[in-house]
Amino acid sequence: MRRTPLLLLLALSAPALAASLDPVRLIADLKQGKTAIIDQPTPAQIAVIRTGIASGSADWLTFAAVAHPLTGNSSVAEDILSGLSRAILRNPAGVLRLLQGDRALPLAMVCIDPAIEPSATEDRRFRDSAARALRSVKAPNLAATRDACLAALTGKPAPDNPR
Repeated sequence: MRRTPLLLLLALSAPALAASLDPVRLIADLKQGKTAIIDQPTPAQIAVIRTGIASGSADWLTFAAVAHPLTGNSSVAEDILSGLSRAILRNPAGVLRLLQGDRALPLAMVCIDPAIEPSATEDRRFRDSAARALRSVKAPNLAATRDACLAALTGKPAPDNPR
């Protein structure tokens, strides 16, 4: 019975934590040099960030693009890339845009199954879903990156790999 108040408190505080981690505000903080969210995030903050990025929301994808170069080789970098891998399912074109240009995020680390030790079925399901989402992208300016991402995801060579 003692756990009930604690569980209730946690359940009620989760939406407040998510609301306090607004990606637009976080981007502004990072641009002002306030990097606490990527230097010393709590596990709960990391979960909100990963879920936000995985949603494919344009604001969260922009946060990923701004935050990732500041993370170095930290676990936060891995969480950002994992979120981007999952975002392929919801906003493949948005993710592909982040894999292009001078400040491109690492294609080989995004176009993979982000699960840690998935079963063969889970891995195949993710790769099939991600490949289907990527094939839905028809924009000519994203075609080469889409094909390279598909190649990384499926293990089949791309016609013209931009990397």
